Amino acid sequence: MAPSPLARAISTPDLVQPESRSPPSKPEASSLSSRALSGDSAQPSTSGRQGYVEPSATEAAPQRMTRRALRKLGRTWTLEEVRQHRRKDDAWIAVDGRVYDITEHLLHHPGWKDAGSITTPLSILAHAGTECSEEFREIHRPYPVAWRQLAAFYIGDLAPEESLAAGRSA
Repeated sequence: MAPSPLARAISTPDLVQPESRSPPSKPEASSLSSRALSGDSAQPSTSGRQGYVEPSATEAAPQRMTRRALRKLGRTWTLEEVRQHRRKDDAWIAVDGRVYDITEHLLHHPGWKDAGSITTPLSILAHAGTECSEEFREIHRPYPVAWRQLAAFYIGDLAPEESLAAGRSA
């Protein structure tokens, strides 16, 4: 029996492209966009394949304060401070004049493992670091349990002038 055209094409050496041995001069755009989306701080791969080089073991991750410790500070947060926390591994949001550290919720959201539900954690990530009262009310209006769950992530109030400005834009 003669081999199929696909088998011949695969086994024909002149049709096979040689693998490039030199690394690309700059990271691929798709690598950078997926890194930004994931909140990953690792360096892009230089192997020519998409992916990331793991941070070395000697690079120490900065210590994060727990929600309890942040809450005990008893302070108000500015919108600028909230904006600094917009990554998957460090996510805050402001809703109705209150600030929430939703990092644990985002990291352990079941949508990351369920391809059919991936839009939910991606939507949460898209709003990390923002004042998202209007979006939260719109999405969670029929789900009173979401408001009770959100209360567990409370870390302080949004500065009054920030709350007023956010209320005017809503």
